[in-house]
Amino acid sequence: MAKKELRAEESTKEKIIESAFALFSQRGIKDISMREIAQISGVSKPVIYYYFKDKNALCIEVLRLKMLQQQRKMASFVSASLGLGDFLERLFAGYADNATNKKMVSFMMQFHSYAIGRREILQKINTMKEEQSDVIKDFLDKEARKGALPRRYLEVAKHLIFAVVVHLVVNSHEKRLDFSPSFAQDMSEAILRAVKYSKRPYK
Repeated sequence: MAKKELRAEESTKEKIIESAFALFSQRGIKDISMREIAQISGVSKPVIYYYFKDKNALCIEVLRLKMLQQQRKMASFVSASLGLGDFLERLFAGYADNATNKKMVSFMMQFHSYAIGRREILQKINTMKEEQSDVIKDFLDKEARKGALPRRYLEVAKHLIFAVVVHLVVNSHEKRLDFSPSFAQDMSEAILRAVKYSKRPYK
């Protein structure tokens, strides 16, 4: 396939995914038909099925791309050789940015509701979550090897980090909760204190 044709196919696929994301986040997943997605995308229904065998496959791809974007950010933090404090602050700030995007928050909530009883989707969700979890676990293990994080606090650190991430994803739309500009920094500092993190290696 020529490069021009390949780029055109990728562009069409991306347009379908973004259109589906917009519809799913606005009105839920169950009530959206593939015909509607085709209309919004400006393509025919057969074109949708050329790329995706069914709505489940499309949903999974939308989630995969959104999580992949977040995972790439996390990987860039790791490669930048940041300390745990800076890593957490950037991680939480990234999720806080998503939290201000009502579409992303709504989509995640709709997706988890839609996945109930759909084994294939639940398996995909778990796999993608494990991949993100591995990035964080590897980073924490590296800090423990450096002597900056006591090994007995590895599991505690992991659970605290995911608790904050889930809180941001699930509750960010709540007007009664105050997600101040300093939220990422404040939560990072709280976790560092809780796990006895030190920039100087423990002896």
